[in-house]
Parts: sequence; C-alpha cells; structure tokens
Amino acid sequence: MGNSVFSAENRNRLFYLVGDLLEKPLMDDFGGFEGPRDFFVLDELLRRRLGKLQLVEWVGPPESILKFIQSATEDELLDLIELVPRAKLRAGGTFRTVTSDDLKKIMSQLNAFLKRIDSVASFQPDGTLNRDGFVAIQGAPRDQLPRKESLERDLRALVSVREPTGLVLFDLDGFKVVNERNGYPAGDKCLDAVVDLAFESIARKGKLYRFREGDEFAATLRNAATSEARATAERIREHVERGNPGGDVRVTASLGVASTDQNGINSAEKLLEAAEDALHVSKHTTKNCVTAWPVPDSLLAEVRERRNKTQGRTG
Repeated sequence: MGNSVFSAENRNRLFYLVGDLLEKPLMDDFGGFEGPRDFFVLDELLRRRLGKLQLVEWVGPPESILKFIQSATEDELLDLIELVPRAKLRAGGTFRTVTSDDLKKIMSQLNAFLKRIDSVASFQPDGTLNRDGFVAIQGAPRDQLPRKESLERDLRALVSVREPTGLVLFDLDGFKVVNERNGYPAGDKCLDAVVDLAFESIARKGKLYRFREGDEFAATLRNAATSEARATAERIREHVERGNPGGDVRVTASLGVASTDQNGINSAEKLLEAAEDALHVSKHTTKNCVTAWPVPDSLLAEVRERRNKTQGRTG
C-alpha cells in the first residue's frame, strides 16, 4: 500500500483517536507514571512487532506514540492500529475489566477511521485486520457475493493507493442453453459451480463479485499488473472448462482483463471500461478465451459492429 491515505492530517487524527480509545497514564509526584497502562503496553507491543528495542527517542507515553505516528510508514501505522485492541485487553485486569463488547467498539471506531481516510484495510468479525480489503468467502452462495456497486467502490479505493490494480470480467458461454434445456434449477446449480471454480482460481488473491444479474462475474486483483491478471483469468477459464459446470451442456467462460499498469487507465471508470471492451472481444470472437486490454482499435470497432447487429441495432 502506498502512503497516500495517511497524510499529515490523517496521522494527527489517528493519534487523537488512539488517545480516545486508550486510557492515559497519570504522572505521580516523583515524575513517574501510574494508573492505566494502555499506552505502555501499546508501545511494548509495537517494539516487539517491529523488532526494534526503541521505536523513537523515549519521551514517555503517549508522546512516544505521537512521534511514532508522525514518522512511521503506512504498514507500520497499520501495525499500530492492529495492536490497539490487544493493548487495551492486555492492559486490563488489575485496573479494569475489558469485555468483548469493549473490543468490538474499539475495532468499530478504528474501522470508521480507516473508511474515512479511504484505506482498504479493516477489522474482520474475528478480530483480524485485513490489510488488502479482500475477503474471499469460500463456498459462499452466489447471492452473498458483492454486487456491481461494491465493485465500483472497491475499484476507486484500490486505484487511489497507486498500486497496480487488475480487473477480470467474465461471462459464461452456453449458459442460456442450460436454462432452456434443463430448467432454471439446473442453471442455478451451474452458477453455483462456477462461483466455486472462480474462488479456487483466484486462491484468495482477489475478491469475487456478481457483476450483473445472470452469468456475469468480476474479480478484482490487488497489486496485479496485466500479466498477472491475465494469468489469473486464464486459470478461471481453464477451471470452468475442465469443471464442466453445465453438466450435459458445454459451458465455458469468455474473459476480459485490464490493469492500471497500462497507460491511460488512471481511474476506476477507465479500468472498468477497458475490461468490458476486452470482455466483448472475447465474447464476440472465439469465446472461451482471455483478452487483455489494450485491444487494437480495428478489432474493437469490428466487435462493436457485431454487438450492434446481434442486439438488433444499427450505426
């Protein structure tokens, strides 16, 4: 992840948020600290996590945490965020009882902060911090897959961190025949099988979406240049072809690939448009293939003409 989401202003916001979530120690008459140990424990956990005996010049919590936040890399700041709930829990006991509800509230406030600064990281229900924003729901019903609105929102967040973002769109070939010959229950079974095959293909390296109703899907790939996105798309194609999701009907996949490592793709909208163009080339030429953007203008014009004719339009 890049450093764009943690501007100087957002670093200050993080410090004040940590201060609100952790109880501050009080200075005693001898210049030492007493009372809640939250900041001491957080500082200790950070030192152990990062393998440093001293993170910054020691000035005492919470000042040491402030200095750390002001100079840390984004990955180190995510380390700090991940450790805040643990510090709260470990510093409890003698001074107070920390319940699971207390920890859930802390993670909820940290998630709200991460969302506000457009970070893709977030705490999951099990308490783990997911840094790349991708949660592959293995074996989940397709009705639980996020939809196009979520795809567009996630693409904007991914593109903003200025790492290569890959997008794979795919549509099934022959799916209509499954419904016509064997009925809609067979079609639903086919789609469920395709979802399982796609999850297997991306191997938790990406996030799967229901792109539109029917048999259109999408997969986002974080930190993936065109070559890697194309290789992932090819795995999806091969798994669908070998997996025989249509039973007695041959069902394959046509796929389009685009990535922000290509010149001219500098926004979520352009990335989505490029992947759709590539998908249409696959769908309206040989099918059961992968096409990566950029596509020659002459081929794209030919495909658009074919689509117009297929859809009963002219011009």
